[in-house]
Amino acid sequence: MSLSTLGLEMTPDTLLGRPDRARQPVSKIGGLRCQILRVDNDKGGIDDEPLLRKFAPELVILPDVSRRSGRPYPNGEHDYHPRAVDVYLNDIGTVRQVPSRLVGWGGANVLFTGVSYILAVAVGLVLLTEVEWRIALPFVIFTAIWTALATFVVAPAFRVVGTPADAAALQDRIKEGDGGAAYATTVFKPLGAGSPSMAWSKYRAAQGVDQVGQAIYGRVVVDQNVKVLQYWLFYYYNDWWNQHEADWEVVMVYLDRSDKPLAVACSSHLGGTWRPWPAVEPVGPGEKHPTVYVARGSHALYFNTAEGVHDAVLHQPWAILDFRGQLTVHGRQDKVGEPRPDLGTENYKLIFIPDDAAKMKSSDPRWSKWWWLQFRGRWGSRDGIQSPSVQEGGIRWNRPVDWAATQCEADSASWLEVIEAANHRMESIDEAVIE
Repeated sequence: MSLSTLGLEMTPDTLLGRPDRARQPVSKIGGLRCQILRVDNDKGGIDDEPLLRKFAPELVILPDVSRRSGRPYPNGEHDYHPRAVDVYLNDIGTVRQVPSRLVGWGGANVLFTGVSYILAVAVGLVLLTEVEWRIALPFVIFTAIWTALATFVVAPAFRVVGTPADAAALQDRIKEGDGGAAYATTVFKPLGAGSPSMAWSKYRAAQGVDQVGQAIYGRVVVDQNVKVLQYWLFYYYNDWWNQHEADWEVVMVYLDRSDKPLAVACSSHLGGTWRPWPAVEPVGPGEKHPTVYVARGSHALYFNTAEGVHDAVLHQPWAILDFRGQLTVHGRQDKVGEPRPDLGTENYKLIFIPDDAAKMKSSDPRWSKWWWLQFRGRWGSRDGIQSPSVQEGGIRWNRPVDWAATQCEADSASWLEVIEAANHRMESIDEAVIE
């Protein structure tokens, strides 16, 4: 039986740039006081929901917010937990516009902002050259006026004119078919500082609105004849060395045709790591829930504590004064820890995502619950966090096999080895059926 039997067109070229031999698992010596967060005891569900429950991950994570806790990073012992998106959407304070085309107000905003930068540099050079003040003063005054217009007139007008005021108005724009790609959401008011401390306070206050407690979104997708169980985790705020509103991470469990687990992949920022099923904790008879360690502040996911610290490579979207780009940072560290028995165990609710949720018509009665999957704009006012079905061109959402094979780092084997093992197992099953 070849790889194509499972529909996996995996060639040697597919594995270029990947390790021939994976890194060996690192011994676990954690330093954080973490607890276990596992799926609730609800045995119900339709379609693939029972299967999602069977393999739902167990998270090793810092305890959730408490009324007495300070912000979680760098010295706190609490952190944000995965929640239903309502805890964020219900709290949107502002929707702002970002330039999708350099025309109209968008073009004026970029022009005024860009020229402000140039003028500020020019003023600094003029002052350094000790130009006579009678010549320098008019230029400084002109720069101040231009910058004030850009900051307090053009930019605010651009962000307000024709911009939805809240989540309900944003839904109306999405119904028009553009997906709201030109908009960014924020839980802060226009003049709010949006600091990590403010975010932590708002998150604590929002707990009364969020009635489902901790929650993870689950869906099933078949990609190249492999059944993939996806577990999407939404966080209110990312409080690492970089801070931004909203954060999405994902755990994926890969099954063969007989629903036997092949491997698990988990995201770490915009990259990820994966392991074959036998190398995932816990292993053994009856153990079906992979253990995943959640990094403090950043919520990146790992399979072990790596002595408490994982080196991270971050591909971070950014936007400054509506200029957008992507920053790659090497050498940043994610901190994780072991669960402490004295902190107990909490449960999360598994929310099942319908197959057609990302393509649902606005006339469908269910659309008002899942419209955010069609939102193509930003979650957060500054960084480029996008909905699961949109981010990275949809490779995680629609092509999870390709994502694991090309975007994730092998942790203890190669993807080719895992698929070959699955083929061997399926050959045995097929031969037994023929006999």
